[in-house]
Amino acid sequence: MTVRALADLGQGARGQIDELRMPPGRRTLPSSPLRPGATVYVAEATGGRWLHVRIDYREYSIPLGVAEGVLIEVPEASEPPSASDAYSVLVSRLDRRSWRVRVIDRASGVIVHSEWFEEEASARRHGELSGDAEALDAAAFRARYRLP
Repeated sequence: MTVRALADLGQGARGQIDELRMPPGRRTLPSSPLRPGATVYVAEATGGRWLHVRIDYREYSIPLGVAEGVLIEVPEASEPPSASDAYSVLVSRLDRRSWRVRVIDRASGVIVHSEWFEEEASARRHGELSGDAEALDAAAFRARYRLP
């Protein structure tokens, strides 16, 4: 992994916040999305004074001055992203006998796959999907489950 300033990333780049470097006397609020470990996707980098980013499924506009102090851990170009970096697998209990398993694209927050089950045992497909997300790279996971 390589660490770069958020301001130096181009459109479409993604990674995780590694560190925040704030000027002396400044700090972030506890409710700030800028915190180590948060997933970042650069939605728009037009070369202006702002970056438009997606941080953990919500979009924000960040001034370049702030983005320069946000250090992002980005994957090496030769290292393919893992499926767990690209997708999140969720299971929800809809009611007493109904379950839904969803696969969500982390970059866009879009549900790319959804299955509905009437029995808890059938909904355990969540474990199969989660296991594959941990074991496969994003391209293999996408191909196996025919995801966009």
